[in-house]
Amino acid sequence: NLYRVSLEKKKRERVHERGTKDTIDFFMGDNDKVIARERFIKSRKLHIVESFFSGKWKVVFEQKTDFMVTGFNGVTPDKKSLVMSVNRKNGLRAYYSLSLEDGSVTEPLFSREDKGVERTITDVNRIVYGVEYSGFKPSYEFFDEKLNARMRGIDKA
Repeated sequence: NLYRVSLEKKKRERVHERGTKDTIDFFMGDNDKVIARERFIKSRKLHIVESFFSGKWKVVFEQKTDFMVTGFNGVTPDKKSLVMSVNRKNGLRAYYSLSLEDGSVTEPLFSREDKGVERTITDVNRIVYGVEYSGFKPSYEFFDEKLNARMRGIDKA
């Protein structure tokens, strides 16, 4: 379950959203609304993501696996997709978006042949704004093209 707690008053926590016995994560949208939950059903070797985008739980990602190989890092800035990471054949991770409406997956959003992603750049609400690529001189890439241009200017300077 996902609980709501007060950081200001000594109140008992209360259930904000009920999960299942195999729920491992929740993703939030606007106004403290749950928009997705991630589950791993060990007995069935099944990794799934359910969306609450349409007002009822709907499976938008399903993978048969002994252990989870796909990661879900957070929500896109428009809160319509999750950012998911998958290992590529070269051992580096690529980042895609998974639509919460229909489960479609984009081409890689953040992926380079010469560098791996060191980390995603998120806020406290797990909104993913971009990534930091690894290396002696880190580089960055964002969803926002204006921010990408600004970072290229800073890097050039």
